[in-house]
Amino acid sequence: MSSLRYSHQNFDSKAMVRVAGRNLPIPHKASYEIAKFIKHRRVEWAIKNLELVQQNKVAVPFRRYNSDVTHKPGMAAGRYPRNASIYLVKLLKNLRGAAKSKGLNTENLVIIHATATKGPARRRYGRKMGFERKNTHVELVARESESLKSKPAQVKQPMMKTKSNEGLSLKAAEVKAAPMLRDNKAQEGKK
Repeated sequence: MSSLRYSHQNFDSKAMVRVAGRNLPIPHKASYEIAKFIKHRRVEWAIKNLELVQQNKVAVPFRRYNSDVTHKPGMAAGRYPRNASIYLVKLLKNLRGAAKSKGLNTENLVIIHATATKGPARRRYGRKMGFERKNTHVELVARESESLKSKPAQVKQPMMKTKSNEGLSLKAAEVKAAPMLRDNKAQEGKK
């Protein structure tokens, strides 16, 4: 049996864990965007948010493959890639289990490498012989983060649609208030 070849370099087997899904029947474009979405995030955060993606509650931002993709609340182009997120949640749970068996703290586990690449072209069987089946390779590598060990765990919530200005930064609130200030100054000048 030959060993899997990973694209991640300088893997430390004592401090890192890795998992790979080969020939997954999911679209490459959605897998690529999910990999960008979860990279540099905690494993627990990624599992929780991908489960919300399956329920159409949190959208995955599409930054590269976003032609004709509609805007979602709190972001530009985004979608809810349900099937791809199901397979990636399974891989993330395998990654968490591998970390647990190595004795790493799963609360401080951060994804440092996430890739999705196209698999070999597989033809469909039967009359649709000319069409290719979806085929993607996904690799995930995680390690225990030193910065999270010292700080208490904080989960960054995904941006949700709000009706008030609570979610706006100070500059954005000033920009919204700027036309009112100009109108007030114009009113004072007329007096």
